[in-house]
Amino acid sequence: GSGVMNTRGSVAVSKQLEFEEFSYSARHAKFEVLTDNPDKPAMAGDDISLNFDLINNTADIHPEKAGVAAISFPYAQMKTSITNAVWDLEDSVVTMTKPANVPIENSYFYTTRTELDSLAFNAAQGVYDFNTKELTVSGIPYIKVADAEIIPENNQTTILENSELQTFDNAQMKIDTASELHYLHSGNIKIISRTEFVGSALYQHTIDDKNFDIRMNEFHLEEVFINDRRSKNMTVGTGDVLPKENVL
Repeated sequence: GSGVMNTRGSVAVSKQLEFEEFSYSARHAKFEVLTDNPDKPAMAGDDISLNFDLINNTADIHPEKAGVAAISFPYAQMKTSITNAVWDLEDSVVTMTKPANVPIENSYFYTTRTELDSLAFNAAQGVYDFNTKELTVSGIPYIKVADAEIIPENNQTTILENSELQTFDNAQMKIDTASELHYLHSGNIKIISRTEFVGSALYQHTIDDKNFDIRMNEFHLEEVFINDRRSKNMTVGTGDVLPKENVL
């Protein structure tokens, strides 16, 4: 068939529809999971391959082209390129999984919210709940903000409606400057945008096989002059070192 298929609160538009008694599939489809707001679906996809199993109440959803962010969640204001997504029609939950043979670079999420300035990160799994409008993402190697790599605890985070990122507790950070890799841990970090984050973390200073933790805060991006002719935008933070701490 060719046309518009409405079923189980969703609509698919495709020129390649195929029907069985208890299932149907679509290729190169435009797909939406509908809500009470006709202008704002719970989930949407462009150039999607669909396979609805009406016995098991599941729908397999795949982008036709690997590495393309073809699936979006308008309420979370997020898009993803993850190639395997399964919609549980009974529980109203979509579970997304990166296949083992797909490079992590081709599996990513990014925000469409303007204030976050196209913040993006790689991830291996994601779960979106249509009822709570929460997107839980796991298998995150790090989230790049300015020149810092922020690693959330357990490599996962929950994204609320309107692309609001929860504050990270016990986060790690790696900041690569021109000459050194700086490591921070036990961070309480809030990501503001692709180039800004706030909070505090412990800077791990190691010398002569001794570790000293220095609490850093007031992080901001600053133009730092490397020499007379070259400058670089770097993350800068401040921290107090007290005499009683005997820091070398």
